[in-house]
Amino acid sequence: MDDTVWSEFDKKLRTYVRRRVNAGVVDDVVSDILLRLVRSQDKMEGANNPTAWIYRVAANVITDYYRKNSSEKRLLEEVKLDASKVDIFEESAADSNSLARCLIPMIKGLPAPL
Repeated sequence: MDDTVWSEFDKKLRTYVRRRVNAGVVDDVVSDILLRLVRSQDKMEGANNPTAWIYRVAANVITDYYRKNSSEKRLLEEVKLDASKVDIFEESAADSNSLARCLIPMIKGLPAPL
């Protein structure tokens, strides 16, 4: 593929992706598309309409991006909810004493200040 053909393909693919995702992730999504195209190159060569096949792959990668993003957001919300249920200031005296017993030997082992 010469530079002109590649440049035109890259421009069209980026335009397609840019219309469907936030500007900050265009490069990542395009990279994922290109990786998937390389990995399934034999299928593209057997396709009746390679251009349509490439855009189908691109659409699938974009869909996967949104699914992954949605899953990550749900997970973060669950973690945030779980964290809000825990009172970090509910520390018992036994916990403090246990921590102190671990830290005192470590502090005593530090080199003297210069």
